[in-house]
Amino acid sequence: MKMAKFETMDEDSLLEAIEFAETEKDFETIVGILKASCSESKPVEDCETVAEAACDAMLRASSRTENATAFETFGASEAICSAMKRFAEQPAIIEVCCGVIKDLASSNIVNQNNLAEAGATKLLVTSMNYHTDGEATLQEQACLAVESLSKGNAKNAKLLVDAGIKTSLEQAKGLITNDRNKTYPDIALACINAALGE
Repeated sequence: MKMAKFETMDEDSLLEAIEFAETEKDFETIVGILKASCSESKPVEDCETVAEAACDAMLRASSRTENATAFETFGASEAICSAMKRFAEQPAIIEVCCGVIKDLASSNIVNQNNLAEAGATKLLVTSMNYHTDGEATLQEQACLAVESLSKGNAKNAKLLVDAGIKTSLEQAKGLITNDRNKTYPDIALACINAALGE
């Protein structure tokens, strides 16, 4: 299916297509629907349910390395960053996007670099700084995404630092409420420092 076709489908049809694509491991369709939902041709509120469903499907599938690699062949990094821009004020979507970034970046250096080129480093900082009220889980997922993006990647670590991640990680320490996960900001910062040789 072409992106133009997705843009003309109604919400119920798109949700059914996502569900079917997920069971069939049709990653091209999932990414295509996400890209279509990020189009400026419709108001944000008309697209957020579909975008969240596509992101959720990506998150469920991308935890497997081979799936994360397959998603990227269809432009997953660009799509997930587009979703973060288009739905910047929607914490549920941003949280899932952070989880997808974590999975994509964990799979290989090509995905790490593609995510950075698509703007993930700045988008993570922006999201962490914007979603501070009652969004502890979003902060956790963002920290995990930062760790995955910077692990062994000095270029991405520098981009994160230049975008202001150190302040965001310090702020996250006070926002994360789950005791087990309070170490996430420190782990992410340690990963950045290690990548930079500090």
